[in-house]
Amino acid sequence: PLASANILGKNNPPNPPAALNCPANPLALSNQTCSIVNAAVQDLDGDIVSYQSTGSTCSSVSISGNTVNFVAPAKGANCLIMVNAFDGTDKSASLQSLIGATDNAPGPLTLTCPANPLAKSAQTCTFTKSIDPDLGDVVTYKNSGSTCTNIVTVP
Repeated sequence: PLASANILGKNNPPNPPAALNCPANPLALSNQTCSIVNAAVQDLDGDIVSYQSTGSTCSSVSISGNTVNFVAPAKGANCLIMVNAFDGTDKSASLQSLIGATDNAPGPLTLTCPANPLAKSAQTCTFTKSIDPDLGDVVTYKNSGSTCTNIVTVP
């Protein structure tokens, strides 16, 4: 007769989070976040579940609660955020979000010129510098279609 038996159960991986909400077109090289929509992530074995970001290609990826922090890629580049649920032994299937940073146009500038200039006299117009939302971009200025003569642009 059999006196005893060892029965080993297999760990079940947790189900994956429901969704990963990430910004569509973040500013290049800026700090960004994605939200993990958990929709009651469960583990059939009752294990405590946390999130991990194994395989992400974005810079400085970290997870705090239901938030994924990362640095967006350079303009024109892409990176991948990957998140799965982890029960200490096994992980769920990964959710993925492809992040692409776009080149954003600089903001408008304001040009101020004398209201009633004297004919054929030198005039000076001033403008406020434009601000580019992309980190590291240099904004330059050029005359674009003016009919005045001897125009000099000084940033």
